[in-house]
Formats: sequence, structure tokens, C-alpha cells
Amino acid sequence: MKDELKPQMRQWKSFSDVKASVDDWIYYYNNERGQWQLNRLAPNEFYSYITTGIDPLSKNRNLGKKKMCPCP
Repeated sequence: MKDELKPQMRQWKSFSDVKASVDDWIYYYNNERGQWQLNRLAPNEFYSYITTGIDPLSKNRNLGKKKMCPCP
């Protein structure tokens, strides 16, 4: 995170600026950034997949809800 936010550091004038940047990065990391260890899914997508068994990518591909594993 430090390396990714480093370019923004010079623009920060207050704690609220820092907090907004960190909050945006955390949202990006948990909801948009695919990770190889999690089958190229964002952490929240992977959690949803593990708990429901529904491939979160299938709705993005217009394939409907497709079960990928026999998860509960």
C-alpha cells in the first residue's frame, strides 16, 4: 500500500486527505483488485464464491449463476 499511495503523499494537506486515500485503496484492494492466490478474484468476490458456490465472474460474462463447486 505504501508504494501505491506514495505518488499521492505530496497532495495530502490534512489527516482527512490521508484517511480518504487509504479508505479508497482498501476498497480497491478488497473489491476490485484480483489476486492470483484467490483464483484471480478480489477478496470479497472470493469470500462470496466460497460461501455460496456461485461464480462471481459468471454474472459479468452474462452466463447467469453458475455453480463452480459443491460449496454450502
